[in-house]
Order: sequence, then structure tokens, then C-alpha cells
Amino acid sequence: MKNESVCKTAYKDVRKDSDHAKDTYSVACIGTVKNEDYHAFHEIFRTVLTEKSDEDYYRDFFDNYFPDGTHKRARLLLKFNGYAIGTAAIDKVTDNAAVMRMVAVRDGWRNKGHGQALAKFFLDHAQANGIKTLCLNAVPASVSYYQRLGFQEECWDKDVLKIVQPPDRTQMVKHLD
Repeated sequence: MKNESVCKTAYKDVRKDSDHAKDTYSVACIGTVKNEDYHAFHEIFRTVLTEKSDEDYYRDFFDNYFPDGTHKRARLLLKFNGYAIGTAAIDKVTDNAAVMRMVAVRDGWRNKGHGQALAKFFLDHAQANGIKTLCLNAVPASVSYYQRLGFQEECWDKDVLKIVQPPDRTQMVKHLD
């Protein structure tokens, strides 16, 4: 099986708690075409999660990294009123299990409900693609966020813990209905 994107749908939703009726979220599925959304996805991921300079950041590595090379990846770009504010990637590792990676919301946009919108979209995407078990490696500051979403601390792959940097990640699992 070749590494490929598994995005088949785009989502759109109106922000329910907004003072502005026209505030909307949308999610773009990012492929390998290097367009504006592709660059926005990598800019958010690079600046929020890797803290690398543009010169030290290798997009091809993050586009193609899979431990065994057989996964299918869906990269989601969350937009609020058309502006890219968040990312998530879902790597389908078996017919019914996937790993969440690259979850990030831009600085200045956190703690305003946008993470909840991102979670809604990635959970909907996972369920629409037959995922029954969603796994992730949470940074310490995000453990409570994922717990509120129904994830529980559970070791799902000891080998991944050996290569994750820095090594302070907490493995978590959510079983979807």
C-alpha cells in the first residue's frame, strides 16, 4: 500500500456560540499539491509544534514519515472565516484504527473554542472512514484537553515511545462508537 491521502470530504459548520452569524469553520483536506492550503498547513505545524526555522524544517519528511511506510494519511486544515488556524493528521494504520498526529492551533487562536471545532472535524472524519480506535501521543499540556474529548491514557505502541521526541508524551486512546 502506498502512502496517500484519504481525504474524501470537506466539512463546513457555523460557529454556534459566535456573536456573528456569519462566522464559519471549514476544513480542507490537504493533498500533495503545493497550494496555499498546503503551505498554511505546514506553516502552522512548523511554528506551533516543531519550533523549527523555515530552513531547518523539511516538509517532505513530515509529508512522508510513517514508521512502516504503509499508512494512509488524511491532513486536515481548519479554517475560521477562511483563515487557516489549525491542523491535524489522521494516519490510518489498520482497517479500523488510526493515529492522530500534527494537532495544532495557531498562537493567538487557542483557548477560544477553536480546538473543540478541530476535534469535532477530526472525530467526524475518523468515524466517516470506519475508524473505531483513535490513538495519539499527547504533550503534557494537552492531556486534559484530550481527556475532555473522551481519550484515556493507554499505551498503544511501546516502540513509538522509544522514538518520540521529546520523550514526555502520554499515549492516549479513544474508542469511537
